[in-house]
Amino acid sequence: MRREEELVRPCRSPRRRAALLAALLLAAPAASRAAEADWFPLRGDVQRVYEVHRDHTYHPEDAKIDRVFHAGRMTETIVAAPERAPGGFLVRDVLNLAPVAGAGSPETFAEWTVLSFQNELRIHASGATDERGQGSEAVYAPPLRFLPTTAVGDSWKVGTYRSGDRQAELRGTVLGIEDVAGKPAWSKCLKVRLDGALTGRVPVYDGFAEIEAGTFERLLWLARGTGIVRAVTTIEAKLRLPDGKRADTVQVLTVRLVDSSDSP
Repeated sequence: MRREEELVRPCRSPRRRAALLAALLLAAPAASRAAEADWFPLRGDVQRVYEVHRDHTYHPEDAKIDRVFHAGRMTETIVAAPERAPGGFLVRDVLNLAPVAGAGSPETFAEWTVLSFQNELRIHASGATDERGQGSEAVYAPPLRFLPTTAVGDSWKVGTYRSGDRQAELRGTVLGIEDVAGKPAWSKCLKVRLDGALTGRVPVYDGFAEIEAGTFERLLWLARGTGIVRAVTTIEAKLRLPDGKRADTVQVLTVRLVDSSDSP
């Protein structure tokens, strides 16, 4: 899971998921699991490139709305990591963003996730390093249930995802099958939603801002045999700043696969 995938990006400043019958019953889960793995195949020595767009709005109660648009690229590498989890793979993402509107500045930050497929797709650990070089790591025991089903309408408890001082208790839902338009186009993608309430705090210019109310939603489009080809992460939070004042923030991060070393 990448933030993406991040839960809340640290602010530079306050402005700123019978025998025959018995044999058939036993075989069905294995067939389902194989199908799940096909939607998010794990294999090493893969590199992918995503185009990225971020829309970040910050509104302090006593100041005008600050809205900044960034665009750039995310480079993803996947390598085998059996030392981190049995049958595990390490997925690393490096994002490079530049402002295209608003008073922003260039940003570079990195995220990583350890995943495995043992009966279902699971997340064992995750971490991030922000543009200031500050890092965080979370280990999940039991692992988070990223994709245990591909049946449209199914919902499940993912677990508590953590990032630094922030966490979100997530549920997953298979929403349906959709095409992803563009170049390249991806047909009949599995659309999945991971969402939940967001709690914790975020660093700001003179301390930490408490999240009084927050929501996290990540929409994923997965192409069979490839994995994530599009993702939209939306974070909304009401913050109490160190000086007691409040601010609202909304961030939408969109990534779309444009190149892959393992493209079919």
